[in-house]
Amino acid sequence: MENLPNVSAELTAEFVLSHVIDDVCRFLEIKDLYSVAKVCRSWKDAALHEMSKIGPKVTVMPFFSKPMNTNCDSKINLLDRAHTKPHTALLFFNRYHLSYAFQQRCLDYVINAYKEQLECNVIALDSEETYFDTNPRAYPEDYDNYEFGYDRGIPILLLSVFKQSNLVISYCMKQDGISSAIFAQRLYKELISDYQDSKIILILLTASQKGTNIARKLLTMIQKNHEQTKYSIWGNECYSLKKVDYDPSDSQTIKEPAVVGIRICGPSIDSWSFILNANMKLDKFEEQLLKFKENIKLKRHSLGLVCGPALAPSAINGELQESSLFMNLIKKIFPEIPFIGQFSYEFYFNAYGCDSTSNDSKTVVSLMAVSLMIITHD
Repeated sequence: MENLPNVSAELTAEFVLSHVIDDVCRFLEIKDLYSVAKVCRSWKDAALHEMSKIGPKVTVMPFFSKPMNTNCDSKINLLDRAHTKPHTALLFFNRYHLSYAFQQRCLDYVINAYKEQLECNVIALDSEETYFDTNPRAYPEDYDNYEFGYDRGIPILLLSVFKQSNLVISYCMKQDGISSAIFAQRLYKELISDYQDSKIILILLTASQKGTNIARKLLTMIQKNHEQTKYSIWGNECYSLKKVDYDPSDSQTIKEPAVVGIRICGPSIDSWSFILNANMKLDKFEEQLLKFKENIKLKRHSLGLVCGPALAPSAINGELQESSLFMNLIKKIFPEIPFIGQFSYEFYFNAYGCDSTSNDSKTVVSLMAVSLMIITHD
């Protein structure tokens, strides 16, 4: 009689091996998980499952100050520094990173380097000042002797699709000859209208008057159709926006949209947003932050985003209040949360936000406001 293979034993061995791989993946760095994913389908599933546990994070990453120097790339492994597998990376540049003569070719080089090494979509935005916590991020003046600096690098928000979360990006180009109202309706449909299961987190970035008009109309539609406690909003008007999608089979060109909207939502992620008058006295500013803190609930991991004017005249004596004062107060109230801050000297640049703790106040597009968002997850 022919001996039949022991199918039960083979299935048991495969089951045990899959659990062993799952346990091993728990202790691997992202670069090692990439290697595991290349072995076979079951190992790839285990590696991707482990990557999916890592939520959004903020950090500081290198800035390549010599785009034509190929030796610079060999010294930096962006994936090692990221410690996550992002779906999209937001790079927060400032005017010290981007000298005008150097700006275009260097910025495009950095965007493509991040796209290729992190294997993700990249969105780059810039203004005069950027912060990581209370530390301003400045481009070193000595271009010739400074290739990159971690401590003076680029603040970066890494967004991943994790634990059944939902991430959608929608944008409109400056050149499209379509009315702002139609664009706003399209963004609303793609970002807001089809999702009602949990609170909506909306990051809204604009880079032209057309983008601002679209944002205003979009926020009006959100305010009209949704309770304010069901969403949180953060964003601002930037000097420029650049976006490129990751596609290993296609050399994607860098786009310059008028507006970019990013929606994040899911059962394991929550957020809270708040908007404050930048002209108020600093003690009143601190009082409002404390009240905001009392009304929110944080999960195990949190990160923060801040934007507003770099200089704001005080309503009391007219003296200019600097962005560093706002960041110091925010970190005083939330010392355990890492924050990225972006500020502009231009008084006509808008901030977008709302008080997600209450239905009483209104969604705001404001010239003299500090917009704050805290994203929190298990």
